[in-house]
Amino acid sequence: MPNIVNNQDNSQSSQINSINHPDPLYLRPSDHHGLQLVSKHFDGSNYSSWSKAMSIALSAKNKLAFVNGKITKPAEDHPNLKIWQSCNDMITSLILNVLNSDIVESVIYSVSSYETWKDLDDRFGKSNGAKLY
Repeated sequence: MPNIVNNQDNSQSSQINSINHPDPLYLRPSDHHGLQLVSKHFDGSNYSSWSKAMSIALSAKNKLAFVNGKITKPAEDHPNLKIWQSCNDMITSLILNVLNSDIVESVIYSVSSYETWKDLDDRFGKSNGAKLY
């Protein structure tokens, strides 16, 4: 559950809600849709190293829980739905930014960053045991 901070100024009766930076729902000023997290585009032939590099980068940004399914979409009436959607869209954009255009076309309509990641893993994550060794 995200950390919501409520500050009330009694004289103004104003309320400010914010998400703290350790929270996975927090978007940093450096998080933008054009950001490229890893240096090499995924072209379908380097999934293992690409997914490892992306996992490290997403973990460093505290967003890995979105793609591994630990953070799921809140209910439609949940107060953090819009915040979750914004983070999910940002993560999806970060993934799409480093995919070959043919691969982008095959995952662009996924409903969440988790579904995008899972689709890529299902299709490209199968590896040869001897090659992996």
